[in-house]
Amino acid sequence: MSDIDQRQEQHQRHMRELTMIRDIARTHEQKPLVAAWAFFVSAAIVIAATLLHYSSREMLGAQQALLRIWLPALAVVAAGAAVAWYSCLRRQASSGLWKRSLQLLLGFCGLTVVLVVLVVTLLAEDALTPGVLLLLLSLPLLLYAQASFLWLFAEVAVALGGAAVVLKIDLDSATGYLMVGLLFAVLLLASGVHQMLLERLHRE
Repeated sequence: MSDIDQRQEQHQRHMRELTMIRDIARTHEQKPLVAAWAFFVSAAIVIAATLLHYSSREMLGAQQALLRIWLPALAVVAAGAAVAWYSCLRRQASSGLWKRSLQLLLGFCGLTVVLVVLVVTLLAEDALTPGVLLLLLSLPLLLYAQASFLWLFAEVAVALGGAAVVLKIDLDSATGYLMVGLLFAVLLLASGVHQMLLERLHRE
């Protein structure tokens, strides 16, 4: 075999390898990182915590509500999301792309810690408002949309628009937090349904 033939064969082999890598990447792009049920469970927990917070507003201050209601609720949400994410990681273990998903999971954990610290700090300074809270809550949705289905940015846009409206209108604290909690729960439900539709579309 001549040198030219060897180079051509090597070039063709490299092209086949690149094509295979591209096909794998296309197969795994626009994929969910957590199952849709995680959105539905999270929404139910947020609704329950929001209504409990609103009904006990006369007895609990903001910091007490955070410690007694929201931290336990968010811990359950985080545990459920971690289980859902881990199940997706196991399915991706043979694809060679699980490391990327694991890095994203660690990134979400870091973001969650930062958000909790920020909320606690703002509460201590009496600087947390419902609109600011909704802006902070939109950050995980933003990161998730960027890492999975780009069309989920629609829910992020609604969250940002809702935050802008809440910041503009004059609401008492209890009503504002009630609106923000229910709106965020609706966005979680919408994200779960939206993801299911996008999964079905990409399978077809």
